Amino acid sequence: MKLKIRLSLIFIFLFAIGCSETPPEESTAPDSTDQSITISKNDPPSDVNAPTPTPSGEITSTRPFHLLGTIELINRSSFPTETIEDWISSATSMMKDQDSNLLIVIYPLGEVTNKNDSSDWEVDLHKVIMSQKEITGLLKEIDQWFSKDACMARNTDLKIRELETYREFLESGAAVQTQVMLCQRTRLVMMGLPASTPLEEHKISILKEIYHAFQHDLGDSRCTQRAEITEENNSEWMVEGAAHYFATFLSLQGGSPSNFQDTILKPGSMAARLEGTDINRGSIHLKGAVGLLLLVKQGWMEQTIILDGTLFQNCLRETVYGFRTPEVSHIKTTWHLIQEKDGAFIFLDGAIGSKFP
Repeated sequence: MKLKIRLSLIFIFLFAIGCSETPPEESTAPDSTDQSITISKNDPPSDVNAPTPTPSGEITSTRPFHLLGTIELINRSSFPTETIEDWISSATSMMKDQDSNLLIVIYPLGEVTNKNDSSDWEVDLHKVIMSQKEITGLLKEIDQWFSKDACMARNTDLKIRELETYREFLESGAAVQTQVMLCQRTRLVMMGLPASTPLEEHKISILKEIYHAFQHDLGDSRCTQRAEITEENNSEWMVEGAAHYFATFLSLQGGSPSNFQDTILKPGSMAARLEGTDINRGSIHLKGAVGLLLLVKQGWMEQTIILDGTLFQNCLRETVYGFRTPEVSHIKTTWHLIQEKDGAFIFLDGAIGSKFP
């Protein structure tokens, strides 16, 4: 059976995706060997302790009910929690304002059993290596986190639908990698990672989804309305491109600027050749990252607002950097003008140097 799941932006803009409450007869706490950590915006990662799950009706909140800006990680994989925690901390430290409650859930997968065609927006299905007891225990922990969040605690129907969807992911062995906006300031990142793949290979994917959780205005109704005015809006390519830009930059910290540019331009150039030059079609994250780099190189955008998340406050992508501005028009028609020269990837003169087309 194929599980079709639209990835990336589809999940980002969803406020609900479904579930059914854990059956009473299956309600068991996770084994004591499970790795769970709590990272608080107000506490350094070294001070956190693993929470002890309790039945949702008896839960004692580990933080004030109204507190925003908390991050919690539930790691059911065999990958070291400390490494993932370091990545989360590094990403969070770059943000100017992290105001959402965020839960990050990582679960293990076996080998691929049904490799689907990504062009059909399907995700690979893998062998399920979590037991039914472990799946139920994980869903119970997610439910408990929902009960501690001021918004989700009031939305019982939403909680039920969400948990049913997560159960489907887990029981199908779906290699989901997504960020879900549950409420304006309640986000969940869910990552199914094959146990046989080195954790480092998932670093950019994990950082991208965490960055999506830091994009404040994705659920802002006024911004959404602006984006829906025309298909020429910037929301898709800037949202996805910025996440890829940020994740690539953070994964290469300590590397040279030329290495970063090559890492952005090489796959972007390939996407242009294989998929066409429409920045809003195909591998939008790769094309969008190139577009943002060109904005930065031209001096029309400060790299800081990408890296600290402020590009996604107050709908700047549809106002200050709206699709009608001459700068963005130039980017959208020239972003693909890239060539390899002496082993490095650079923008051609038609893209760089001229003020406007």
